[in-house]
Amino acid sequence: MKNSQIVFLVLVFNFQFIIAQNYKLGKVSEQELKETISKIDASAPAEIIFMKGKHSIDFDAQGYAVLTTEVDTKIKIFSKEGYSWADFKVPFYVGGRSGSIYFTDAFTYNWTDNKIEKTKLKSESEFRERINDNWEYRKISMPNVKEGSIIEYKYVIKSPYITSLPEWFFQFKIPVQYSEYTVHTPEFYRYNVLLKPYLDVARTERVQRNVGQNFNELVTVYKVFNVPAFNDEKYVSNVNNYISSVSYELASIKQSDGSVKNLSVSWEDVSKSIYDHESFGKELNQTSYFEDDLNKLMAQKKTQEELLTSIFNHVQSQMNWNERYGYLCDSGVKKAYREKSGSVAEINLILTSFLRQAGFKANPVLVSTRSNGIAIFPNRTAYNYVVCGVDFLGKTVLLDATSKNTVVNSLPFRALNWLGRMIMPDGKSVEIDLMPSTLSKENNTVLVHFTDEGLLEGKVRKQHFDYYAYGFRENYGKLNKATNIERLEKTYKGLEISEYSVAHEEEKNKPIVEDFSFSTDQFVEKIGNKLYVYPLLFLTETENPFKVEKREYPIDFLFPRQDKNSISITIPEGYEIESLPEPRSLQLEDGLVSFKFNCSSRGNIIQVISSFDINQSIISPVHYESIKLFFKNMIEKQNEKIILRKL
Repeated sequence: MKNSQIVFLVLVFNFQFIIAQNYKLGKVSEQELKETISKIDASAPAEIIFMKGKHSIDFDAQGYAVLTTEVDTKIKIFSKEGYSWADFKVPFYVGGRSGSIYFTDAFTYNWTDNKIEKTKLKSESEFRERINDNWEYRKISMPNVKEGSIIEYKYVIKSPYITSLPEWFFQFKIPVQYSEYTVHTPEFYRYNVLLKPYLDVARTERVQRNVGQNFNELVTVYKVFNVPAFNDEKYVSNVNNYISSVSYELASIKQSDGSVKNLSVSWEDVSKSIYDHESFGKELNQTSYFEDDLNKLMAQKKTQEELLTSIFNHVQSQMNWNERYGYLCDSGVKKAYREKSGSVAEINLILTSFLRQAGFKANPVLVSTRSNGIAIFPNRTAYNYVVCGVDFLGKTVLLDATSKNTVVNSLPFRALNWLGRMIMPDGKSVEIDLMPSTLSKENNTVLVHFTDEGLLEGKVRKQHFDYYAYGFRENYGKLNKATNIERLEKTYKGLEISEYSVAHEEEKNKPIVEDFSFSTDQFVEKIGNKLYVYPLLFLTETENPFKVEKREYPIDFLFPRQDKNSISITIPEGYEIESLPEPRSLQLEDGLVSFKFNCSSRGNIIQVISSFDINQSIISPVHYESIKLFFKNMIEKQNEKIILRKL
């Protein structure tokens, strides 16, 4: 009995030793290199074997805090589609007090000639890429990567900035065998912690003595095994909002006299600290640089609504965005106005000041852009953008003059991200809904007939209103005729397009109107003496965008919309209608989405009318199954055929 216990203990020890070895850099086995598929997901092009991160805070000889970030990563490449995981970049702050970053232990392993081949990362495969004046990427491209390779690397960052710890992600677009994250925080620092609970992450805490620095610290360890790849479905604003992760924001500091300095306890504290910043509130109070221009606008004796629009149009046309984000001014509003170029903060604070001076109740609204994520708990780094909000006729009108294509009460797509926070001169703040509430419309009118050769020919008019028009102007407004034809032929596969024209590109108060002619041998099938025709032709939806069984995160349609199609099909000579699809009306609970379809005939014309409405920008995941079924039923109806029989 005693011997069997010893054997059992030895086996347990050996197993734990193997597991420990697998989670250290430099330990690559023949078995690992010969593996051809992931045990978590057989279709994965690559897999993270482990990723271990550690954040710790120490103090230098002058007493300044230093945040050390250490990350060890080991990745298995299964196929060519996974080669991109051999390239890695990490953002590094270069805009203030100096820090440092370096890569080490970076190797590629391959099984070559019945032995392990180890290739070291060379210095010429390390790069820098400038993001803006404050940030750059440090990048590596691992050498000798093949199908079956294992890559490893470690990077270390030393930074004087401890307010926010870099967010740690447990999940990626490839599976993760093991993720471990350890955070050491001194006893006199208190952090707000946000753990996005989409995975079963184990968390342990202990207090230990930092012997070298002579203070107690809280050590928190997060661990998770066998993490599936994150499925990036359609209609997601920013996947990082919903991938399982943990983030830390400094909330308070206990000082040497025992008092506590609160940094980010409430949104009111955050708002006041931002407003009091000299690159924010002080800039808002400057008016002398634009007063002559404002007086000219006010002398035109416009209504209040006209004056608001004219001020917005003036700032929008006068200023050019330099593509810098942030809510604090870089060079200042005076210089920006004089040079007609500025950051988001400078342009929209100029706009806010203009409107205030004209008598409007205007205030800045802090925004976290879609790429930046959702501002969840009070902290000064939650926002990276600012727009203008005006209380007008009992409503809050939102304005952003950084884009040449926005109008009053519309924001660029980048700023449509749930809630913003309006801050008043007294430091108080209030949440503002950033999402549009009215339907933006796209109307498609199609007239089509059959040629003697059996092809379909026709004319199309596409009308884009509101956000549809904004999106067109932003993405396609400067394209030439040939490029727009190429775009449409790529969107509507099977069409050959000619006679293209577009109207109202520069008139923002009017819808964009596209007209073109087309011919195609698609969307109709001849079987025997019958023609089977898609009622909506090239406008038919064929694939359900919602595929996964369960969805944990919201469906983000960006803006409410109505897609309306009116199609007239001339029946070819020698044919008659055998059958038409039955009318159908679908509606989700609470009217979130709806679909109406009707197909009728009069004389030799078949008229198809469809309308698809999405009445809410963001829909809760509790409706996912209903939405998925709705789309299935809608697509099935669109794909029913008109049947014409030869006489």
